[in-house]
Amino acid sequence: MLGGIVLVLAGLSALSLWGVRTIGRLADDSTDRLRKVELTEVIAGSDANINTLAAKMVFDKKVSEDLLNQMVHYGELRNSALEEFKVRAKTPEEIQQSAEFIELARRKTASSDRVLDLVRAGKSADANRLSRVKSGLKEKAKEASDRETRLVDENEKIRRQTSSTIWLVLVGGSLFTMAAAIAGGVVLARGIANPLATVIASLDHIAGGDLSKDTAPELRKREDEIGTLARSMQSMTVAWRKIVQEISGGIQVLASSSTELMA
Repeated sequence: MLGGIVLVLAGLSALSLWGVRTIGRLADDSTDRLRKVELTEVIAGSDANINTLAAKMVFDKKVSEDLLNQMVHYGELRNSALEEFKVRAKTPEEIQQSAEFIELARRKTASSDRVLDLVRAGKSADANRLSRVKSGLKEKAKEASDRETRLVDENEKIRRQTSSTIWLVLVGGSLFTMAAAIAGGVVLARGIANPLATVIASLDHIAGGDLSKDTAPELRKREDEIGTLARSMQSMTVAWRKIVQEISGGIQVLASSSTELMA
């Protein structure tokens, strides 16, 4: 019984450890994916800002140094986000997605440079047409953001299911362990208290001078301390019987001798 309870407690401990590690792994994965969502927002936002600045210069029909510096700044933000996204990419799909991001960003940079060259050359109409061509970077960023958000939601669903399962198993296991401990305690108490009461009753008979009763055989067969006590008590009873028999025999001899002597 005790061994079974220990096994159940060990199983519950192992389950708890597995649950903690699983939930921790899911939390780390969700944190990483949420960071990727932030990176896609930076990529899409930087691309939108670059488009706006290029459109403004096309509209003004001149390349402004200030606007050009802003474009460079947003380009650096976009490239930094792309690089971090590449580092965080682990699955083949994410690696492929990262490569597509980088290629679209390269094309976008080349297109923006071409737009600015056309503006400088005074070809505003051509620059306007080229600036309206979509790079696909914003759409790709949204696709990646939606995918990462969906995976975060799936992680959260798994986390809730895992927590619920662990909670139910722990509660059930704890109740089972408590019930088994109580039942084991009752069985153990009965297994000790009842035989011990029988042994005490036999000792009371011996103390009262009654040596006619033997210790119960089922008690003498036990391999525990109760059995040892029962066997010792039986040996003591047998020894006392011999002593009493010898004393009785001596009394009879003495009585016979006394009778002969009186005669």
